[in-house]
Amino acid sequence: VSSSDDATLKTWDAMTGEELRTLTGHESSVTCVSFSPDGKRLVSGSYDKMLKLWDATTGEELRTFQGHESAVSSVSFSPDGKRVVSGSYDRSIKFWDLATGEELRTLKGSEGFVSQMAFSPDGANLAVCRDDRDYFSLWNTLNGELVREGWHDDAVTLALFSGDGLQIASGSRDKSIRLWDTASGQLLRALNGHEADVTSLAYFSDDVRLASASRDATIRVWNSQTAESLAVLKGHNAEVTSVAVSPDDTKLLSAGLDKTIRVWDAASGTERGRIPTSQEQVVQVLFSPDGSKFASVGMDRSIVLWELATGQQLQAFSGLKEKLLSVVFSKDGKRLTAFDVKGDQLAWDVDSGRSLQSLELART
Repeated sequence: VSSSDDATLKTWDAMTGEELRTLTGHESSVTCVSFSPDGKRLVSGSYDKMLKLWDATTGEELRTFQGHESAVSSVSFSPDGKRVVSGSYDRSIKFWDLATGEELRTLKGSEGFVSQMAFSPDGANLAVCRDDRDYFSLWNTLNGELVREGWHDDAVTLALFSGDGLQIASGSRDKSIRLWDTASGQLLRALNGHEADVTSLAYFSDDVRLASASRDATIRVWNSQTAESLAVLKGHNAEVTSVAVSPDDTKLLSAGLDKTIRVWDAASGTERGRIPTSQEQVVQVLFSPDGSKFASVGMDRSIVLWELATGQQLQAFSGLKEKLLSVVFSKDGKRLTAFDVKGDQLAWDVDSGRSLQSLELART
């Protein structure tokens, strides 16, 4: 794939050099990307105020969505893959029909741009966090009505639905996690114990246990039904940026600004492995679908694949030149795909480390 100042993309046959097709990409830097639930499509948002829908395998542009009055700050697929929601610096949230490209509705916010969004598992509700605001908003996606707001004492950093959709967990700079009943909006309980901002949340598959990470250098495991702190995981000596739960619920991964990745026994909270990394500020860790491997993502634009059992580095993926926006495993765990802020996409074969494709969604 090649890109040009004329805002087009061209795809070529690598063997023959034949031009296969010409694609028109974004006209400015890409700010956000999201994969469809089946992994076959992706949507990107940009400073050019537009969203674009792409074939994740071929890089073909499928549709363009226009309507925002400022840069797009956040995008997400609905769980059924039929709709996309976008947030913008114009403070609005828009819902789009993927089949027709039609704008279904606009939710107009009064304060702050949209920094994070999360669909409920059934797609009926949307939790929205806005920059530096002390609350998250819950919207009904079917009628576009504001259902309620969940308040903290300082800025809400993230909101996350439980797997069954019955509960919402919100993390904040006020050092707390608050649990809300999705249907009634009732504050069920507050989880207090962290001594700094909450940076990451992850539910276990039982929807009872919840893992949290914080700038206080700890990870905590909670019983979300009783507010009991089941374990406090100490070992990092700097901010913990990300926590992940293994597919079988037996392990936790954490990444910290101390340049280590820790592996923990989820039941006991015992540290099972400490993996030094030369990556600059690991900001995300994620398990492969079978839980045998994990990837770490650095602020230095590096992605490293590790074997969980031994802590051995298996692959180091390179090629992206800008800050990374999103890194995901394919559902079969055979491919790892990454996007950066310029819209460049790289995909690698997990076993061999071989680059599978390079796509540029925005002009250079």
